[in-house]
Amino acid sequence: MKKKLYVKRTVSLLSLFLAVLFSVGILQEYFLANFDHNTIRMEGFYLEEENSLDVVFLGASDVYQGFSSGLAYDEFGFTSYPLTVGANSIALYKSQLKEVLAHQSPQLIVVEINGALYGDSEYYQKTSTLHYYLDSVPFSQNKLDTIQEVVPEELQSQFYFPFLQYHGAWKDLRGHWKYIQEHFAMQQRGYSLLKGCILAPTVAPLPEDPITDLKDDDSTRELLPEYEEGLRDFLQFCRDNDLPVLFVRFPHQMCKKLYARYQRSNRAGEIIEEYGYEYLNLEKNYEEAGIDLAKDFASLDHLNVHGNEKLTRYLSRLLCTEYGVSPRPLSPEGKKRWENAADYTRRLLLYAAEQESPQKAKVLFGEDAQTMAALEKIPSQK
Repeated sequence: MKKKLYVKRTVSLLSLFLAVLFSVGILQEYFLANFDHNTIRMEGFYLEEENSLDVVFLGASDVYQGFSSGLAYDEFGFTSYPLTVGANSIALYKSQLKEVLAHQSPQLIVVEINGALYGDSEYYQKTSTLHYYLDSVPFSQNKLDTIQEVVPEELQSQFYFPFLQYHGAWKDLRGHWKYIQEHFAMQQRGYSLLKGCILAPTVAPLPEDPITDLKDDDSTRELLPEYEEGLRDFLQFCRDNDLPVLFVRFPHQMCKKLYARYQRSNRAGEIIEEYGYEYLNLEKNYEEAGIDLAKDFASLDHLNVHGNEKLTRYLSRLLCTEYGVSPRPLSPEGKKRWENAADYTRRLLLYAAEQESPQKAKVLFGEDAQTMAALEKIPSQK
């Protein structure tokens, strides 16, 4: 009798534990979590078919506002994806590269180096950026290692159990409901339609003190110590594993405010070349991509929809002609998905261009429920 009672209690406790675990999992997936464009972009990467991407980008907002993978596929035929988050730090690049290699075998990895150029130590382990990335990474040894190595010890518990950080998120459901909806829609669909791209319709004027000619400016400034150490660690990992990596600097509007960062980018280029890798500096050579400093930016740091189209075409052509990227065969289903993504990217480009205004500095269009509903009303661009 006692044995039966013991078994019954054990089963009841186990059932309760599993029910609580399941409930927390559901809450953490849809409610006790942060939802924004970073979440959607990260989720989309893991939905890509394994070993189907020809190119993967690492970096920060410069990348997902400056390059459209759907347009690159439509006009050049290769597949790509930006495994990028806002304010990304070089401290996370190696972990992100390991995620890429665990799921994909790209012909080329393109690394935008903004994450090594910050002039403030705060960005190296910024809590919000760590959450943008780590909250979306599936459980793995790499995730555990990254938490141990990068996250300050006093904050690690909230990265093992993100609901500890977002237990009050339900109070702001309206704020991220459009992303929750698209999160669910993308899971049902099985792939990302916009491949992480975000577009801005704004046309930012030139800064009051523009610096327009940097072609012969090789002046340097040292990186902050932690960023240089992170960059060298990343470079050593790439070299040790003989990885095909191209380092780039996307175009920016240059002025006195950003000049020190430009000098750090030159120093980063020297370090990159020490390790035998090529550095493509498009802050110096933006005119080669047809970028107009007065018309193609949404802000000092980000290209607008017009600049995005120009840079996507320029960089895609370069990757194909100079760096050996060539489209690999896709499965019939994979091809159908990419053709659909290209169609919706065309719609997004058209929609963003139609909204052009110098007054909409904070307006961004990406893969959220509101934008997707607007794109559904636009005729197919196939």
